[in-house]
Amino acid sequence: MNKNNTPQIYLCLFWLFTMLSFQSSSVAASSVIQEKIQYQLPSGKSITVVSVGHQSSTRFESIDGYTLIYEKSSGLFYYAQLSADGTQLISTGIRYDGGEAPFYLGLEKHLKPVKPASTLRRKMMQQRTMTHRPRIGQPLTGSVEGVTILIDFSDEPARISKQAVERYLNQRGYTGGGNQGSVRDYWRRVSHQQLDYTNRVTDYIRAPKPKSYYLNCPQGVDCAKELVDYALQQLLSSGFNFHGLTTYHDTYYRVTGLKALNIFYAGSATFASQSNTFAGQPNALWPSTGSTKFALGNGVYATVFQKTNMGDALSIGTFCHENGHMLFNWPDLYHIPGNSGNFDLMASGNYAANGKNPTPPNPYFRMRAGWEVPIEINTSVAAYAPSGPLYSQALKRQTYQYSNPSNPREMYMIETLFKGNHTGGTPENGIAIWHIDDRGNFTQTNCTMGPNCHPPVVLKRKTERNGRSLFAKGGKTQFHAWSSPSSNWWNGTSSGLRLTDVGIASERMCFSIDGSSCTTAPVNAPPKLTVGLWYVLSLSRDRFINIPLQVGDDQTPASQLTMQATVTSGTGFANVYTAWNGQVYLQVQPNRTGTIHVKISVTDAGRLTSHKTVWVGVNP
Repeated sequence: MNKNNTPQIYLCLFWLFTMLSFQSSSVAASSVIQEKIQYQLPSGKSITVVSVGHQSSTRFESIDGYTLIYEKSSGLFYYAQLSADGTQLISTGIRYDGGEAPFYLGLEKHLKPVKPASTLRRKMMQQRTMTHRPRIGQPLTGSVEGVTILIDFSDEPARISKQAVERYLNQRGYTGGGNQGSVRDYWRRVSHQQLDYTNRVTDYIRAPKPKSYYLNCPQGVDCAKELVDYALQQLLSSGFNFHGLTTYHDTYYRVTGLKALNIFYAGSATFASQSNTFAGQPNALWPSTGSTKFALGNGVYATVFQKTNMGDALSIGTFCHENGHMLFNWPDLYHIPGNSGNFDLMASGNYAANGKNPTPPNPYFRMRAGWEVPIEINTSVAAYAPSGPLYSQALKRQTYQYSNPSNPREMYMIETLFKGNHTGGTPENGIAIWHIDDRGNFTQTNCTMGPNCHPPVVLKRKTERNGRSLFAKGGKTQFHAWSSPSSNWWNGTSSGLRLTDVGIASERMCFSIDGSSCTTAPVNAPPKLTVGLWYVLSLSRDRFINIPLQVGDDQTPASQLTMQATVTSGTGFANVYTAWNGQVYLQVQPNRTGTIHVKISVTDAGRLTSHKTVWVGVNP
């Protein structure tokens, strides 16, 4: 072997190992968790503890937010404090009995030990090039049918019926358990009715080993894959019908795979109630995605799956978060610098309203899914970009985009967030400004955000004294190169984006980027459309007629209005055009006798539309 090539070979092997690690059959991405657990003390008393954290770092808290330590030898919980260097939790010796903390405790709430990343890994993350990273997410619209496998355990029997799960997943207008819709309702809502995602639900399958085994999976064993493969084999043996489920081409295994395979199991993600067992490391039941390669027949395989726990009561948040990974390949956004918290499904938005009304995914993910086309407002990119006061209504496809002309993968996205039954349980109402660079680093890092270290999606916010972090009247109304946070691009250059005014926080909000005032701006209304002739009684076949139209809008110039004509009944040709003198006409040319109906549509930059219909009678 040529010694000069040895470093390069080792480097190639290292990167090969790294890539294979990302394709591991067990956990590919995991969720933040926050769940209440009923635990029985050795005395027989039942207490409530809260399990919080993520897969690699889970801790317990009291009901009022103080960090706890579990002493396995005694089966008791104690209030925790940080070690001198802040890297460990140690016991205070004060026992937790399930009530509020004693007044003399003198500790901060939500204590977490600091675990510095390894120097090698940190340097790798800082030096990693982001130029060739593939784009995030993939389009998904239409009807998608997945399968949900119900699992319980000898030490955690099922307490929620199959019928209740079916309603939770598929029922339109579902309100069970205080949820604002079913899983199906959620995806229909955030996709603007473009994705109809349903699930075929199995009977319960009893796991071959107790839950305590999976919560404390032996080292070197892929317990999640072991459980999934067992469940699939049981279904095949019982004759379960996998036919008709949505499939896709799995590029990793190079097979036809099920698009959606959900594992929905009984009880807590970190505790087995009947064996009184807490999770250790690794915990194979942590809500997460993983993969297997299991032949189902007819050339179809089970490949990617997600697993979520049912808890004591059903809530749709975490189930939807894990489906964000499985269906769209969206990354986690909760453990990165500048994370967007409960404002984004893929951060901690699955816990909005206690998981009953999760927030939508951020607008960039919605765009990548094929559900939205944002309105470009950078005149350096779009010459006819709208100006003046602009209006955005929460989850109504009124998202604006300010693109970087030097980097098509970097942009700002502006939308309204509003807490409502149909708009998500966002913790605050206001204008949200998202900084997007899909080459960004979406792994956990300890580096300072800058050109070579930043997430793909950052919510630009800074909490004010009044507790607000979004933009709205009475809080932050300015966003520019000198504000905090600033509107600069990641390389430090000025973007030119300058938010000069913002309206009152509401479901439909105004903002301005050109110095105009939202307080004096007219309310955006649909375009005006007047038709010169509503009905043409007699027109010879193969002849045409020009019908004058009057169009206008309160904010969008006439030259920027989108106008179209559609033949809705009968056959023929219809078109809207503007003559040399600026007059707008509807031109109709039928090619059959009878009656032809033509629908005229005029849409402004805010995507508000007016419609009119014209009838034309056609002679032989």
